[in-house]
Amino acid sequence: MRVLLVTRGFPPRGGGIGVYTRITAATMRRLGVDASVLATHPAEPSRDDVVDGVPVFFRPFRPGADGEVGSWVERQLGALPVEPDLIEVPDYGGFGVGNDHGRVVVCSLHGCVALVNRALGRHGADARRRERLEGRTVATASALLAPTRHVLRATREVIPGAVARPGYVLPHPLDLDRWPATEPASMAEPEVAVVGKLERLKGQDIAIRACAVLQRRGIRVRLVLVGPSNDAADGVPYGEYLRRLAADLGVDCLVRDELVSRRDVAGYLRRARVLLVPSRWDTFPYAAVEAMAAGRPVVCGPAVGTSEMLHDAGMGRLVTATNQPDELADALAPLLRDARYAAAVGRQLSDFVRTHCDATAATRKRLDVYAALVARPALGVPSGRCAVAAAPDGRPAPALGRAQRR
Repeated sequence: MRVLLVTRGFPPRGGGIGVYTRITAATMRRLGVDASVLATHPAEPSRDDVVDGVPVFFRPFRPGADGEVGSWVERQLGALPVEPDLIEVPDYGGFGVGNDHGRVVVCSLHGCVALVNRALGRHGADARRRERLEGRTVATASALLAPTRHVLRATREVIPGAVARPGYVLPHPLDLDRWPATEPASMAEPEVAVVGKLERLKGQDIAIRACAVLQRRGIRVRLVLVGPSNDAADGVPYGEYLRRLAADLGVDCLVRDELVSRRDVAGYLRRARVLLVPSRWDTFPYAAVEAMAAGRPVVCGPAVGTSEMLHDAGMGRLVTATNQPDELADALAPLLRDARYAAAVGRQLSDFVRTHCDATAATRKRLDVYAALVARPALGVPSGRCAVAAAPDGRPAPALGRAQRR
């Protein structure tokens, strides 16, 4: 089977979707699948490369210069030296790629634009255009793939036509060899880490206010914010805005405002007692599952896909009812006060993630779905749409033999 993964970012750029794409494509190759990647980040020069044995075609899309992104991607697909049996595209970014040319196109839910716009109160013309392109991809996809039931349900609530598409809940893969269990959280100082792009959506401002609440309660805490600025506030880059906010509130806070390597991320996770995900909306923040794999507790609000994993792992008490500072402080306090308790929570989460997100097992589940879609692309359904029935949310995908995967 030949698979093309379309992505905006690819490591070191692209955040979580870049990490997902690199792990997924490399694992598919190891399993004997002919996988390749089309990466469209505008900061990357156009070139062909091979990364971890995977052909990666870097074709930068520059908004405003290259026309509408959907038609641009269609042109790139026609020019690449690959003929995929299946194309996987993300929901976000307005790729606008449909399966109306008889292709099998699956939509992987990474960061629904419609949900982001609602979380940030965006209602302008550009927001509507992106939602329209996203809606075309989602509504015409052969299937929707989501990392959690929460993400699939939320997407179906805001995108017309998504309810009619088959939906599969498939965990995103994690390269566990890169995230060995480190020293227990009991050895770490009372430090809270937030890892991700510095922007309003990720909620670092909420994290600062939560730590201010903890300090007023007499709880010692240091906050570390790691990631490149991707936003602005009060006329300055978001990293500088966060520094000023922390200083105004008297919070002990380090802001590392730059793109960091995965090795550096691992170092910050080892030093932290707990990882906080204060996002206003987030699908599947990789820093959260990496922290769990490393034996660190994770605290988040209900608008984060990781919240479902915490409930499934028996740690629902780490999920707050909202992402308000007082409630996040309530969840963080026991972990900061009691290092042994933090270590016990970290061990339980590490065991769960190592079972749930193993790269080989997670990718095999994905390939089972791919193989079913490729094997039955036209059962009287027009425009290449797949007639495979939707699996109930959270139910395992149908298992196929290895020969069918190829």
